[in-house]
Amino acid sequence: MGNKNSPGAITAGIAGSAPLTTVTQKISNTCNKHVTPAPNSAIGTIDYYYDEKKANSTAPWLSRHFDFINRHKSCKHTVPEYYLGYGNKYIRKFTNELSPKLSDAGKAWLIEARRLLQKYMEDGFVDNVTKTKIITPCKAYPKASATIKTATTESLELDSDNFKTFAFGTHPAAYIDAGLGNLSLADLARIGLTPDFKEWFGADSWAQLGEILRYLGHDKITKLQKLSDKTLEELKRAGIRVTDNIIQQGIEAAKREIGRQFDNIFRFPSLPKLF
Repeated sequence: MGNKNSPGAITAGIAGSAPLTTVTQKISNTCNKHVTPAPNSAIGTIDYYYDEKKANSTAPWLSRHFDFINRHKSCKHTVPEYYLGYGNKYIRKFTNELSPKLSDAGKAWLIEARRLLQKYMEDGFVDNVTKTKIITPCKAYPKASATIKTATTESLELDSDNFKTFAFGTHPAAYIDAGLGNLSLADLARIGLTPDFKEWFGADSWAQLGEILRYLGHDKITKLQKLSDKTLEELKRAGIRVTDNIIQQGIEAAKREIGRQFDNIFRFPSLPKLF
């Protein structure tokens, strides 16, 4: 019969007699909420979220998906949907399908954005060890920063929906801090037209990023106007006669067309048209 004064203890003996042996049993508890930090060598890789080669591995690093499984073998916690359904799916899709379509600058941006997405996720895990309010700051554009709250410390992974909100919230910051504003209009358009791109960001984050992308497009068109004005002045100083209104009409037509294309790509009913 069990010893009520010793949790986890098993007493062996004959009924009605003094116990012969008391053995303390260690009850296995494999619900480990402390997220294993990803090594630096894993940050930015396509296997960060899910690495099928690590399915039955005992390696120190298994990927986010299998690390969770390894730490929650005997509890009811389930793997966050984001790891396999979003992170793994889209990092491979954009690496394999979007990257070849981008310029060299666009390819470099995608690599850095991929790294920052994973770094900002790791930063969130570190913060959640002692905090329930997790902030993902966007250094280049503070308005794109994101904040999420958890029920307790070290619980960020345990609520799949809340974790997905956190993960999507890091996307605008990662993309912008990686240098989104330095990309060409052509690269911005290719990014926006990539199939499933809106799903990758999630409804809230996509609306936020879409506004930023449209702003960047407008900013580049404004710079085009300034450049054309400067070119016109240089032509005049060089003694080359040009008809101001004809050039201006061409510039305005180009601006309207580019603006129309960006409005079509990043269409949000609540946002005003660029032009």
